[in-house]
Amino acid sequence: MVLLIEFAGVYLVHRLIGLMHAPVDLVWLYLRDPTIFVLLGRLTAAIAGLIAIGLVYAIGRRLFGAASGLLAAAFAGLSLLPFTMIVRFKEELPAMVCLLVAFLWSLRLAGLVRSTRNRWWLAFGAGVALGLASAFKYTAVL
Repeated sequence: MVLLIEFAGVYLVHRLIGLMHAPVDLVWLYLRDPTIFVLLGRLTAAIAGLIAIGLVYAIGRRLFGAASGLLAAAFAGLSLLPFTMIVRFKEELPAMVCLLVAFLWSLRLAGLVRSTRNRWWLAFGAGVALGLASAFKYTAVL
């Protein structure tokens, strides 16, 4: 889903500067030199991995304190699985980011039990994040 938007952006930029005249030109660009597509995929996966590390820190800090959050973020950053996902630009990293956002917002929602001021926004946001996670990979919410 994210890559589709990025590839459409590549097409629009090339179309605006006059390098492409039809969508089939994007296919020819991929067949001639797929470097820009691979770099966009890896960059997107790397950014998702960095966001996931920050979310792991925020969840760990909220649950157990700053030191535990930092340790959890260090373990998340040094694990090998995200590195293999970045190289292959798999859909697991964006799905994981959406699940972590949903979990963090659910934790914030649980902390606002007495206050009804912003509860529905957090519940709505957690639901949207779960929906996005299932859009990236349908088994993410199981």
